[in-house]
Amino acid sequence: MAYTDPGQRNKLIDIYDRPPNAAPVLFLSGIYAKITGVSSTTPSQSSTELNQNITWPRLVGQDMAVITHDVNIGYISGLKSRMFIVYDDPDAGQRRFDIDRIVDPDEQKVELHILALERIDGADPFDAMLTSRLDILERDTSLGDELGMSDPTFNTIATGIPCRVSQGKGVQKGNEVRSKSTVALTYREVFMRPWFRDPAPNGSFVPFTVVSGITYNTLPLSHNHWFLIPSATSVNANNESIPGEQYDILEIANPGLAYQYLAVTCEVVLP
Repeated sequence: MAYTDPGQRNKLIDIYDRPPNAAPVLFLSGIYAKITGVSSTTPSQSSTELNQNITWPRLVGQDMAVITHDVNIGYISGLKSRMFIVYDDPDAGQRRFDIDRIVDPDEQKVELHILALERIDGADPFDAMLTSRLDILERDTSLGDELGMSDPTFNTIATGIPCRVSQGKGVQKGNEVRSKSTVALTYREVFMRPWFRDPAPNGSFVPFTVVSGITYNTLPLSHNHWFLIPSATSVNANNESIPGEQYDILEIANPGLAYQYLAVTCEVVLP
């Protein structure tokens, strides 16, 4: 096959690794590349639980638009599809390309063709999917009645946290629904980045992260917390507050123990 003329690689790029349990780190810098736009790519398998057209974290279906590129570089070993490329464009500033696949066309270790995806607004694909906001509540049990129980009151400990809500099926009301004497339950799954009351300043989501001798990420989201969705800070087009619903947390899943995102199953009472 005919190889690319090295003189056509006239753009300098940096390659960052994105380990599953840590913040991104620089893998290589100052790599010469040829960047060419291509018309399309074959999408990955659908991820229905996230209401997406193709699998997280590459694309988020109708919530984003991307441009596909062929990034041509000389052969480098050790590249992985979890990595991403940063190009300091003199006209547009830093541009990020998420790697979709890495191809050595003839397996001769001469050059690589990297199919990479660029969001037109430069945001992280998963974060772009988080189109709602929530508050995290902590139940106040300091007061009690004669049975040792108290009416639920809550203290807000965090506000405006990005999330995405996937609605599940509700449990039907009983026959007394016409008298409005019963309530219905519905179950929803909330997707969000891992949350800690004492977050690490370096952006890591790993529990008990040590930065400058201080331990962070020691107080994670737990079953003792509740959500208010939408956040009390949310307003409509008329700048009016939007009433929120209280979500009782039933299960907190950390898929693959990768500390990249949480899938939180909640119960919501509907009057």
